[in-house]
Amino acid sequence: MESEETSVISLSVNLSLSPKFMSLVAPDDLVFLFAKDSSASGPSMPLAAKKMRVGDLPAKITLSDADAMGPMAKLSNAENVTISARVSFSGQPIASSGDLEVTSQVLAVSDMSTHNLEIDTKRP
Repeated sequence: MESEETSVISLSVNLSLSPKFMSLVAPDDLVFLFAKDSSASGPSMPLAAKKMRVGDLPAKITLSDADAMGPMAKLSNAENVTISARVSFSGQPIASSGDLEVTSQVLAVSDMSTHNLEIDTKRP
């Protein structure tokens, strides 16, 4: 039987912003970091999400079930996820033209290593 401590699922992310975008952002611009089930087709609710400000970057962030968007959609329920981060100029988590973002490759939830993400793409 697993103890509660060994069954905790979390993903660690070192998140940064590409230097090429520093002149486009303000310290108070919002950044959303979220993990989605990679097996879901089409738009899906994030399994875990956190909100911060550009001024907090670079940062090491941990996503876990404590960051779940709802009781049915939890990180621990997925096998593989993608992690995305977005600087939202509208202040909303939904992507808009001109937002800055990054999306990881598909990652195994069981992979306990720290994942490095750099926000390096501007949405058309």
